Amino acid sequence: MATKAGLDPMLVELFKVHVSQINGRAFCLRMHTRDALKKGENPDRLAVLPGWYPVTDANFDTGSYHQFATGYFLRRDGMQWFW
Repeated sequence: MATKAGLDPMLVELFKVHVSQINGRAFCLRMHTRDALKKGENPDRLAVLPGWYPVTDANFDTGSYHQFATGYFLRRDGMQWFW
């Protein structure tokens, strides 16, 4: 479905691996890592994936930044620090 929306298939694979890391799901992490490698993902990109932090906008005054300012993992203060 994501590729039908125009997303790069390799980015979709990296996203699956990264979400598995965030959620702490070892089985899913191994499964998605294997899938990504089979589909041609570069092992170097997989190796640095734990360093990703999903901050895509420097405007920390948006509604979603306020709505999700606290909670599990992606807190507003953490995203500001990583930006």
